[in-house]
Amino acid sequence: VNVLEAGGDYGWPVASEACNYGTDDPVGVSHADREGVTAPVHVWPCGGDGFPPSGATIYDGDAFPSWRGDLFAGNLAGQYLGRLSIDGRAVDERAPLLADQGWRVRAVADDPAGRLYVAIDAESAPLVRLSPA
Repeated sequence: VNVLEAGGDYGWPVASEACNYGTDDPVGVSHADREGVTAPVHVWPCGGDGFPPSGATIYDGDAFPSWRGDLFAGNLAGQYLGRLSIDGRAVDERAPLLADQGWRVRAVADDPAGRLYVAIDAESAPLVRLSPA
């Protein structure tokens, strides 16, 4: 996760903290090994405990006030919806959502009313709308 600043060089496509899907094999060169590039404020580990993010959104709706400004990202391999609270350059990875469903989360989006929708990567899969408790 990068916090974008005017004129920032985030290294792509030369510097990356990514790995080939499902492995510990790095893709590219680490930001730490490239002079003059800005490192991400948050990275997920590679391998079995990794988080290959799919679709993502920063929530700015009213239905979930405590989630405003949080980053939501689908996790295909881990089969959950990830949530990150971001405050400047500080990132707090929150408890996964929908983890008990066994769904490969493909995409997440919010609508003008502030409702969150999650698309599942499966044939005849539901479109899930999250509702406040």
